[in-house]
Amino acid sequence: MATETEEELRAKRRAERIAQFELQEKRDRIKAEYAKSRGVRESRAGMDLGFLNKKAKLVRVPHQDHCTFWNKNGKPYCIVNQPYGFSLEDMREAVACADKYGLDVCVSSWPSWHYEGVVSVIWTVKGFHA
Repeated sequence: MATETEEELRAKRRAERIAQFELQEKRDRIKAEYAKSRGVRESRAGMDLGFLNKKAKLVRVPHQDHCTFWNKNGKPYCIVNQPYGFSLEDMREAVACADKYGLDVCVSSWPSWHYEGVVSVIWTVKGFHA
């Protein structure tokens, strides 16, 4: 079996960096489309469901993975969670948590910028639809 030359390894690493850069550009573009379509801005303040309901302070978003927190008109609007998998049991847990804290939760394949085509779980205050 032939081993790769140093030049081949450099070319391979460069191609991997370019692919990663292109993927990040695509993610950023989808995320920007979401923000524009909803009139929202990403918040740096969120870290749990307390972002949407103070009574849920320190309550972790169920199955939290790749979460972003969004404001609309300067106020908390929604949380977009992008787990790699989301089963029926996960949905039941999310609905129970949403009911407990007066939130809505929905599942969608858009927006899904972290891993395109994988589900996004969107949390909102009751009555809002993100």
